[in-house]
Order: sequence, then C-alpha cells, then structure tokens
Amino acid sequence: MIHTRNDHAALRVGDVNVLTTLSSGLYSILRISKGEAVLVLVNLTNTPISQYSLTISKSAMAAGTYSVLPILGSGTFSDLTTSAAGGFSKYIPTAEVPAYGTLILQLQLK
Repeated sequence: MIHTRNDHAALRVGDVNVLTTLSSGLYSILRISKGEAVLVLVNLTNTPISQYSLTISKSAMAAGTYSVLPILGSGTFSDLTTSAAGGFSKYIPTAEVPAYGTLILQLQLK
C-alpha cells in the first residue's frame, strides 16, 4: 500500500473530495493533484455492493471523458464523463464492489 501511495501523487498531496454514493456501506473519495486523478472505493460491509452510484457536483477535474485504470483491484470499469464544473452524476465504475473490498482507480483524460 505504501508503494502505491508513493507512486501516485494524488494519493499523497491531492485534494480530497468525498463523493455521494447512495449506499451507506460504501465510502468513496476522489483525490486530485496536478496531472492526476484517483478514485477510491471502500466497501465497509461483509456483502458485495452492487446498488450504488457516485456523484459530485464539482471538482478540479477537467471536463471530458476519462479512461479508468485499476491501481488496486481488478474488474471491468466504465469510462467517466465529467461536466464543465468537473462534476459527474450517477456514475457506476464497476458492477460490484466486493465485500470488504477496496478499489483504487486512476482516471486518465482521453
């Protein structure tokens, strides 16, 4: 975990934005630093979470479509599209977050 943090500036010095998840068992933040954005999802429950979506009204992210690359965790991930304000609504990066699972996803502007 320390190696991952050291390799990604957003995890060390990036702004922290807490996302609305619509699931009380899912904690999610968006970390943004100059040149990098990282999405973190943590399932705090003993069951997989599939009924969720992520929302933030504005952030420091540039408007556009982002590819999602796993830093920690695996699966198939959907692209993210942000508004002019850097926000997004009802984004579902993956179908399911495993029980007690953590996903760390790098967002790269296409």
